[in-house]
Amino acid sequence: MKSKTYSGTTPARGLLKQGPMTLPTTYRLRQRIGAGGMGEVYLAEHRGRAVAVKLLLPRLATDAGAIARLADEAAALSRIDHENVVGLVAAGPSWLVMEHAGTRTLADLIADESPLPVDRAMALCDQVLAGLAAAHAAGVVHADLKSDNIMVEQLPDGSERVRLVDFGLARLMDAPSKPANRDRGSRPPLYGTPEYLAPELVLGSAASPASDVYAVGCLLHELLAGTTPFAGGTPVEVLQSHLKEAPEPVAARCPVRKGPAALEGVIARALEKRPDQRIATASQLRQELAAAGNPSPRLATIRAAARRRRRPAA
Repeated sequence: MKSKTYSGTTPARGLLKQGPMTLPTTYRLRQRIGAGGMGEVYLAEHRGRAVAVKLLLPRLATDAGAIARLADEAAALSRIDHENVVGLVAAGPSWLVMEHAGTRTLADLIADESPLPVDRAMALCDQVLAGLAAAHAAGVVHADLKSDNIMVEQLPDGSERVRLVDFGLARLMDAPSKPANRDRGSRPPLYGTPEYLAPELVLGSAASPASDVYAVGCLLHELLAGTTPFAGGTPVEVLQSHLKEAPEPVAARCPVRKGPAALEGVIARALEKRPDQRIATASQLRQELAAAGNPSPRLATIRAAARRRRRPAA
């Protein structure tokens, strides 16, 4: 794709209060790598460095609501500094520049390679939860966690690194709640992806760390079985399933899957209908997955080192 340049000046890494409406000329777009209802994401080059640039669609470039949502995304990303969350580089009222995290999503990986070996699925989920725990600690709820919003990079040593992206629906937990713009008696608008929506979100509650945990429960089921717990049917049917149906065990969806029985219990607790009965936090879910017998490579390395230290000298 031929480079496309824009005029303007580079703003400080801040919260979009100032800055040019157009992308600075120092960023050169190379290839479109993603698109959504509000904007498009491009692989770009900035002074020899690969970055990802998110641009509002032209028809929304001066829309106050779209600009406010982009500002919320920038504010969320600016709070988080973690290897498993894409970093914010710069921002303007109609654009964001982020670290480039590759072009392969976890959804791509699942589609190409499912069913994944249990150890690999757990290692990937461990990184998702590490990034999510960092976001929650910074006061950020992702609110749209799904396999399409998780990038998987192949590192030079052959290992894989997960990066959480697309914080476009993120909620800042310490921000004042915004009054809903709706008619009396009607429900607030529903945002997110039906296959990953916690029951309380379907009923109109605000996104919370508990709803992110539920989304990871759906993702964990998808990693192991190749499909989310309530896949299939119309969006309305999927939402009703979240409210009323018990999720099928992974083994029922994917008979060839063999893994520790304790994993099914962890997934079930992450998918409890009521938030107060669900695994409470991303950190707790991460610990329970490790206890279920499938530690991440990092945890396995730590434990192996501890065993070596305890081994008596010959």
